[in-house]
Amino acid sequence: MLWPLEFRLEAGLRLIGERLSVLPIYSYYIVPAREGILQETSTGEKYWRESPDANDRLFEQLGILRQDYLSIWNAVSLGLENAFWRGNQNNPAFPVEVTIYHGSRGKMVRIEDAGNGFDYEQKLRSFFSGGDYAIGRGSGFKALHQEKLIKAGYEGRGNVLNIALLIPDI
Repeated sequence: MLWPLEFRLEAGLRLIGERLSVLPIYSYYIVPAREGILQETSTGEKYWRESPDANDRLFEQLGILRQDYLSIWNAVSLGLENAFWRGNQNNPAFPVEVTIYHGSRGKMVRIEDAGNGFDYEQKLRSFFSGGDYAIGRGSGFKALHQEKLIKAGYEGRGNVLNIALLIPDI
């Protein structure tokens, strides 16, 4: 479920049962390229998903199997995709920082891109009212909002996405 206002790291950590002073269990940078060159998909489009191990590494650390939590896997994947595609504009010089926190009631994924951000409050108002909110298909917002085991939202200038996964046994 998407939060209509700013969703800060502190709020997400409280949801998963941790304090702000907790250290992340895993933090790394993903660069959507091999040897500095963006890879091409089968359609010829330059795309971050062709980056080796980008999704696999994240979901391995989260302990999420695609077949068990497909909707969560899709929602988090689209968050990463939007960070590369929209935030960093597919520029392989800019990494995306991914940080994972573990709590007694779930895990928290923080995705931060190097872009300028966006007016997420305005976009979310349009999304919730059924208006025009997306440049593309808007799959990221839809996936984050439809999954009931997720509480997610943006922080700061809109280049940080915080996703609380409310599944204590992962």
